[in-house]
Amino acid sequence: MEGFAARGSCALPSQEFLGFLTRLARMFDSVSSAKNLREYETVLGIDPGLTRCGWGVLRVAQPASSGEKPEVLGYGTLGSSRNLSRAARLLTLHDALQEIFLKYQPSGLALEEVLFNANVSTAMTTAQLTGVVQLLAAQRSIPVSVYTPTRVKSSVTGFGAAGKEQVRQTVRRFLDLSQLPQVDAADALAVAICHVFSGGMRRSLAATVGENPAGVRRGFDAAVAAAIAQDDKARDIRRAKALGRVRAEEK
Repeated sequence: MEGFAARGSCALPSQEFLGFLTRLARMFDSVSSAKNLREYETVLGIDPGLTRCGWGVLRVAQPASSGEKPEVLGYGTLGSSRNLSRAARLLTLHDALQEIFLKYQPSGLALEEVLFNANVSTAMTTAQLTGVVQLLAAQRSIPVSVYTPTRVKSSVTGFGAAGKEQVRQTVRRFLDLSQLPQVDAADALAVAICHVFSGGMRRSLAATVGENPAGVRRGFDAAVAAAIAQDDKARDIRRAKALGRVRAEEK
């Protein structure tokens, strides 16, 4: 029998065949170790609000396999009493958010940008909470990414003017949640999904498009640059309008 050496009445494996089996076993061990050593990114999404602050944590394998969805580690809504002073409310949320940072140890933070709409006072308090969240991230050297609501909705639903109920339903279906999350928690998960999608889009394009990958990368970069420029322009317009309203109120 090939690969075996006769010894007495028994056929024993030859040294060459044993060496082959050893190499094969080592190869399987290395493949198994590579799978176990996959890196994971934990993204904390925050939808800031002094009365209701949504949060959601996703775990994403790097590199992600085709069609692989993020794993939901947790989500919920934090709150603070209106009877407290603003400083006390910020402290309450700071302590609650700090527990989330300590529990999940996120490697990235995704925030929804504060919009200065008609209610400037609410926007200012929300901006203060955003500062608290970014401080918690900075203390842990966690990179922070900020996304406009339009960009978040586009990433999740494909429609930048989608309503909150549409976002909730889409988030539930995409993440295979057993129940519909609360509005603020759903918004936070949507921000985290937007962050994951923005970071993984280039890899998805490179994996699915085989022709002229350099051209695909240039086209993707140009599209991202155009989207960011549009967001920056819209942000500047909103801030200018808000500043005009503040000055009018001061008069």
